[in-house]
Amino acid sequence: MTGPGLAFVAYPEGIAMMPVAPFWSILFFIMLFTLGVDSQFAMLETVVTAVVDEFKVLKRGRRKIGVIGAFCVVMFLLGLPQCSPVSSIQPCTKRRRCTELN
Repeated sequence: MTGPGLAFVAYPEGIAMMPVAPFWSILFFIMLFTLGVDSQFAMLETVVTAVVDEFKVLKRGRRKIGVIGAFCVVMFLLGLPQCSPVSSIQPCTKRRRCTELN
């Protein structure tokens, strides 16, 4: 087993067999969360630094904070379809009725 199956299926099953399993499970998922947050900080800082270095006028005052806020809002809006079933909905056709979509 590899990828997400390893992290969310096989490893938790192994942890469940350990003594004090809830403690280790909580630590494991806190670790996964902090790894995700750290990855987001790295991506944010890379893009913001590149944009601010390219456009020197953004370095002054609170403009850098505005760039960070705008980037966060844009990435949030682009991520919404990834977290919802919208991307799996197919358009209705004569052969497939809209009532068949579940």
